[in-house]
Amino acid sequence: MARRPRVQINRPRGDDNPRRMAPRWQIDRQRQRVAIAIGALSLLIIIGLPVWGYITTFVLPPGKVIARVNDEAITQGDLLDKLQILQRGSEISGQQLDLGTTPFQIFETMVQNEIITQFGPELQIAATQDEIDSELQARHVPDWEDFEEDSLLQSELGERLRQYLNLIQMDEADYREQIKTELMRIKATEELGKEIPPIQPQIELYMLTVGSEEAIELVQQSHKQGTSFAELINQYEIHQEVKELGGRIGWVPQGLLTGPAAELFDLDLGAITDPGRDEDGNYVFYSVLDRADARELEEGHLAQLKQDVLNEWISGIRKEQTIETTFGSEEYDWLVKQLRSSSRAMPQ
Repeated sequence: MARRPRVQINRPRGDDNPRRMAPRWQIDRQRQRVAIAIGALSLLIIIGLPVWGYITTFVLPPGKVIARVNDEAITQGDLLDKLQILQRGSEISGQQLDLGTTPFQIFETMVQNEIITQFGPELQIAATQDEIDSELQARHVPDWEDFEEDSLLQSELGERLRQYLNLIQMDEADYREQIKTELMRIKATEELGKEIPPIQPQIELYMLTVGSEEAIELVQQSHKQGTSFAELINQYEIHQEVKELGGRIGWVPQGLLTGPAAELFDLDLGAITDPGRDEDGNYVFYSVLDRADARELEEGHLAQLKQDVLNEWISGIRKEQTIETTFGSEEYDWLVKQLRSSSRAMPQ
């Protein structure tokens, strides 16, 4: 019986890929594994984007350093904490926090307070625990003298303090630290203000506001003709409240008049200045109707002069020490967003 001829299938040379020889079930399993890996990667991306968004929005920004006084850092989170406490206090009293200026004011105050904390010992000042306790008592139990027993006083103080801290959502330790900082600032102001003379040269200053260039000419012409300043106020002053005061600003010490305003001390009695412009675009004249070579400072003027001395002291330290600030529009926008989110009031 004749043999069948052998049929030989020749595989093309160079085709050594083992996958061509793999069973189909192995190929399907490999494809499934690839699909699962791709799906897992996609899921990680989907989950990761919100997580990364949360981290970049809520985790990283609070820790961002926006000021450094020597080795002490002030972060965005520190500033946000201060602002949120102010925000809650404002809303409790039925007001809204001014987001246009307050963040910048509080930031500058925090930098100044850190300078005072670090360099206050040079002024030989400190805030003791007893002083902090006394300040707490004065703030929250102003009628403390009515308590006959100290135990009742302390019980009342504890309850009032607890209610207050719950309202503003603040820890007692942080509140005590805040009071300590405020006391240090007060002491620094008082210590530096000791050299301010309580009696200084002063002038009695008046003002007149008009709203047009035509009114300027009428005022100047009337003044040349001998019209008194009081009569000029009655005829041309555009603000009723100023007119009711006769244009009187009051006694002003020489130390409060700086820059171009310092020239008012050289103004003859009864003369009027050339008109300047106020922030509303109106025209303002000034006149000095009395002068005193030695007059006791009013309490408000003395406080302002003390604040000026403190600011000069802080400026001097800033020039000598390593103090960096990086609070710009990006940081401000983030703070405003957080404050609007945490506000209990209507959006501003």
